[in-house]
Amino acid sequence: MSTKLTGYVWDACAASGMKLSSVAIMARLADFSNDEGVCWPSIETISRQLGAGV
Repeated sequence: MSTKLTGYVWDACAASGMKLSSVAIMARLADFSNDEGVCWPSIETISRQLGAGV
């Protein structure tokens, strides 16, 4: 997990007025990311963890 990227995501989402579901997805992707912003979770993994349908 990249705490640096997670902080950027929260700041950017708050400034943009994104919907809560989009913020949750972005935060989860940031959780999976390394310090270079690279992540490879599947859509199924993200949707399962957030309790959302694909």
